[in-house]
Amino acid sequence: MNDDIVSCIDIENIGSLVQLDNGKFQKIKDSELGVLLAGYNYVLVEHSLAEFIRSLSVDGIKFKSAKIWERESNSNNDNYLLMEIGHIFESDKINDLPIKGEAFFLMDKKYIFVTPSLRKKLSKSKFNLSFSLGLSEFG
Repeated sequence: MNDDIVSCIDIENIGSLVQLDNGKFQKIKDSELGVLLAGYNYVLVEHSLAEFIRSLSVDGIKFKSAKIWERESNSNNDNYLLMEIGHIFESDKINDLPIKGEAFFLMDKKYIFVTPSLRKKLSKSKFNLSFSLGLSEFG
């Protein structure tokens, strides 16, 4: 993959949750929950992925507790954290993003991009994340 542009993390079930008025999340699609969940205005990461990201000392992100309410069992899934990404951009500015170091970027409040060096570290991890170069997968 090219080291001169950011990459988008491919998320299979984007938008599979909705945030409720009480702050919890609820599944709206019958699908397996992956280690990384994203949709409009949220990015949730499984605790183990959050710990890995923390170990990389990535700037511009914060983690907060999150709960996914399981309607069928009326129970809470506490295995995820809300990841707030401080670097936000519009698609026409993708070529202006810094590519040095490790950083996450958020486009349109739901698409997660990473720098080339962060992509390499995430690719080598146990989390089986896949990536697409720049906006190559966008219509």
